[in-house]
Amino acid sequence: MITVVLSIAATLGTAFLVLGAGYFVHWLAHRPYAGAFHRGHMVHHEQLYPPEAFLSERYLSPPASKSFVLAFLPFATSLVWAAFVVLPPWIAVLVTSETAVIGWVSNYLHDAFHVQGFWLERFHWFRRLRRLHVQHHEDMQTNFGIFSWLWDRLLGTFRDPEAVAQPDAIAPPRWEGEPAPAREYLVAMAVAPPGSTEAGHIRIDTVVATDPESAVKACGDGTPGVIARHVAPLEGEVLALWNELGRAAFGFGQ
Repeated sequence: MITVVLSIAATLGTAFLVLGAGYFVHWLAHRPYAGAFHRGHMVHHEQLYPPEAFLSERYLSPPASKSFVLAFLPFATSLVWAAFVVLPPWIAVLVTSETAVIGWVSNYLHDAFHVQGFWLERFHWFRRLRRLHVQHHEDMQTNFGIFSWLWDRLLGTFRDPEAVAQPDAIAPPRWEGEPAPAREYLVAMAVAPPGSTEAGHIRIDTVVATDPESAVKACGDGTPGVIARHVAPLEGEVLALWNELGRAAFGFGQ
């Protein structure tokens, strides 16, 4: 019985501490006084994945992508050392394994959120996690977690965009099982030859679909050479989208 209690306590305690460390490291990356760490992370937010160009064909790593690992490493090392000093060896192994798994899952899912057509898109839970991460890119002071928002909820930084309905975005009620109504979407893609530094071009399509993902697929989500893609309701404002994709297409390789 004591063994079971110790296992549960160690598992929950490790998750609490590791997720908290991940929250703090991510939060710190958004503080200007973090210096090069902050500047490196802003490359991810402002240049590679601004809100209007959240997805790409493959994950684009900023030059300072390893800084997150380096910032998290002192905590992970300290936790593992303390576990082996204070706890029985088998508990210490559990703590070490859980720390490694949480770190790997966080990194894997974060990169996957930004990849168009990722294999996990078939699952509702993944699409839900991705939408909450989109919220972080739209408001960088919210949703610092990756797959858990425990610390965001504790510290008041959690935001659920689906829980705040805009007056002009409230859909009419539908019976369960009734198909979603179709609407017009604009799908814009910045295209350039793979591995080339030549200027690219912008491809704009409009399509009738029930949701953004279906709109992208209807336009051919396997189009080669796509370096940026965005989909928005046709009635939405598209000037900012056009400017962003133009910069991405004609500034390709710079």
